[in-house]
Amino acid sequence: DMQSIILADKLGYGEALVGEHFTDLVEPITSTLMFLARLIPETRDIKLGSGVVNLPVYHPAMLAGHVAMMDQLCDGRFIWGIGPGGQPSDIEAFGNREIDRNAKMVEVFDQIMEIWWGEAPYDTKGEFFSISTMETYMPEIGQGIDAVICQLVAEELGIPMGDITIVNNDSAIGPWDVGVHASRTTFIAGNSAHRAALKAKAQILEFASHRANVAAEELELAGGHVVQQPDGVPVVKLDKLLREMHFKEDSELVMVTDYYEPPSEPIAADNTGDFSAAYSHAVHVAEIEVDCDTGEIRVEKITSVQDVGRVVNEMGLEAQIEGGIIMGLGFALSEELQIVDGIVRNPNFRDYKVPTAPEVPELELHFVETEAKSGPLGAKGIAELPTIVIAPAVANAVYNALGIRFLKPPLVPEKVARAVWEKEHAAAE
Repeated sequence: DMQSIILADKLGYGEALVGEHFTDLVEPITSTLMFLARLIPETRDIKLGSGVVNLPVYHPAMLAGHVAMMDQLCDGRFIWGIGPGGQPSDIEAFGNREIDRNAKMVEVFDQIMEIWWGEAPYDTKGEFFSISTMETYMPEIGQGIDAVICQLVAEELGIPMGDITIVNNDSAIGPWDVGVHASRTTFIAGNSAHRAALKAKAQILEFASHRANVAAEELELAGGHVVQQPDGVPVVKLDKLLREMHFKEDSELVMVTDYYEPPSEPIAADNTGDFSAAYSHAVHVAEIEVDCDTGEIRVEKITSVQDVGRVVNEMGLEAQIEGGIIMGLGFALSEELQIVDGIVRNPNFRDYKVPTAPEVPELELHFVETEAKSGPLGAKGIAELPTIVIAPAVANAVYNALGIRFLKPPLVPEKVARAVWEKEHAAAE
């Protein structure tokens, strides 16, 4: 097609297109080159058969994908070489049609990565092929599950958290989940994510073991590499290994799934059962002052000691427990939804009183790690306990101070002052 050749020549690709092997491939190759040429002006030269093709330098993985497409279009008839600037001294020809084309494409990828990133360390953006995508329908509502899942996966795959993408915003494509409740998010979704990461890790190490002639049990993933235990000596970069898996003759993708359903026993006739795979425990100590005239209770300090199984994300854990304590204080001292004849009598925050910053006492938190065998890396659910435990702690503190047992929250000033007055008058009689 003469028109295509003229157009390609205007784009600067005429030399490549007049090669003897391009006659029947002008249109597809020209279309590919036109697409590449419009991306950015900076270029590198890739020697293709009898001519030089200037391909724009953008993301190396995407560039290599177009190289692979052109290799397929050319039906494996060309010798590939790659080098900066297109200078003959810089071009290293390798491979021919008798050599496995997939193996050659792995080399092409490596060459492109080297040109683009040089000898850059693992933490650069060049590690395109070691990015992990996690698809879950455990929604992030502020509890921090995205960070926890990324940490659990990063721990097993030996890659930075920034290289992990969470997809959890489309119920049409996400796997089924019963929802975010019952302190189950880290335990259930974390278990699924961790078990999926272990499956992916096993697949990677199995391939690496054959490649390096080392038992898979002696290999580990760390710092973006497959390393040999116990010294952590790098065997191969993870992104390079994944490319090899993808481009070998029987192409292999690291794609795994996992669904975790915890073991449970339904409640029997005698009201006994075992609903959970792990149980959390906590002790809260409330230090309070009571104004006997007004009935006002001021909480000076809360000390919390909680069995968390294992700390996965300490900042998120602290935030969850602090938030739970404050919610529990509202339940204990001030929050009461007043409904009369089906009508809410306090439908605003002037009359329905939630704790605000000035009412938050000093909080001292302690975490006990018991390494739950059934939890992800030993972690347990923790979110509900602070809300549950804090009201009894405050009520017991009030009993120790006044000798009056309150069984129904909230302990509003009017209720406390009336109880103090009744006790004093009962003693006087």
